Amino acid sequence: MDELNQKRLLRLCTTHLESLWDGKGYRTGQLAIISTLLKGPPAVESKVIAGLVGGDMNAIDRLEHGLHKLAMLI
Repeated sequence: MDELNQKRLLRLCTTHLESLWDGKGYRTGQLAIISTLLKGPPAVESKVIAGLVGGDMNAIDRLEHGLHKLAMLI
C-alpha cells in the first residue's frame, strides 16, 4: 500500500502513574513503557502520525513540577 493510501493513526494513552512517595522512582519506568507503546509499529498497514499521553502524572516531588518547561523536553 503506498503512503498516500495508508490509514493514519493517532495513538492515545492514559495513565495514573505511581502516586506514593516511596514508589516515585517507578514513574520514570512507567513513562518509558508508555513511550515504547506510542512509538511501536502499528498492528495494521497504517502510519502513526502522532501520539498523546494524558492522565494523572503524580508530580509529588517539587523538582518535577517544572520539568515540562525544560527546553530539552519540548
